[in-house]
Amino acid sequence: STQSTWDPSTAVERNDMCDPGYRTWFGINSTDIRGCRRPGASPVIFGVDGNWCETDNKLELYNGLKMKMAVILGVGQMVWGLILSLFNHLHFGDTKHIWFGWLPEMVFLLATFGYMDVMIIVKWCVDWSKRMELDLSPPSLLETMTGFFLSPGSVEPTQYLYGSAATQNGVQIFLLLCALVAVPMMLIPIPVIEYRHMQHNYSTLGEHKDEEDEAGENPVDDEEGTDFSEIVIKQVIHTIEFVLGCVSNTASYLRLWALSLAHAQLSEVFWNFAWMMPLEMDTGSGVMVFIGWAVWFVATVGVLGIMESLSAFLHALRLHWVEFQNKFYYGDGSQFIPYDHAALVPKEHLYLRPVED
Repeated sequence: STQSTWDPSTAVERNDMCDPGYRTWFGINSTDIRGCRRPGASPVIFGVDGNWCETDNKLELYNGLKMKMAVILGVGQMVWGLILSLFNHLHFGDTKHIWFGWLPEMVFLLATFGYMDVMIIVKWCVDWSKRMELDLSPPSLLETMTGFFLSPGSVEPTQYLYGSAATQNGVQIFLLLCALVAVPMMLIPIPVIEYRHMQHNYSTLGEHKDEEDEAGENPVDDEEGTDFSEIVIKQVIHTIEFVLGCVSNTASYLRLWALSLAHAQLSEVFWNFAWMMPLEMDTGSGVMVFIGWAVWFVATVGVLGIMESLSAFLHALRLHWVEFQNKFYYGDGSQFIPYDHAALVPKEHLYLRPVED
């Protein structure tokens, strides 16, 4: 995309975020043909510098950029899904699921993959050319997140991203502890609260029983045990699904990265081979130009405009249905209650008085 905030629509609409046609207007071209920043030039404000389109390592740049953008978008949408679940809990007055369900889930997601998004943005904002003069090389975010889980506190003095190595190690250890504490908070309190609530209900029912019904206490105990085991199993499954889902759902959003790269490469192939090549082959008659333009137009409309749009729609629909809605939508439904006038009209109005002559 290019260049500055004066043409944001181009940067937003172009899939590959690259528009060479505007890169030299108003002196906003900040790099030379090799993709190196020119002396005294500032980086582009919006999008990617258009000169990257003419470099040999452009695919490497776009690959990392689109991968990180897909992860940021995915985590942001999952966080929004958890916020919607909070609205559901508030609507139904379910305080126990707010404190022991929604809160630890949000802490776990933000302490792990939310922190990864923050590191991505921080790494984008750092001027590494100046830090490399101090023998500080840019760290690999993949290695950093691997060390975050497997070897906390292992950030090297020359590989830190912000503050210092000691500061980053302290922050990552604290966030890892928060994520570890959030797992038992999701797993244990809700079944305990439900069990105590069931005990209270059964004791209340037992106080109102007649002495003739004392023989029916054993079935109640069996039912109580069965209900409690179901609650525990359900909560264990929910906790495992959420923890593992944070990993799998975040990885699933990488399909946006793959779709974007495929779309950009197809666009470049159609442009070079169906349009630019016939222009070079044409001898001045215009026949090759017409044939090339027709092939390019049909391929662009048929493949990129229709097939690629349908593919992107299906993938986006899947992300909304699975990765997004599983954070707040359960689909349990509600009991069907048929329409009944007796349920709407007060009881005193149901009985008709005899009409006096």
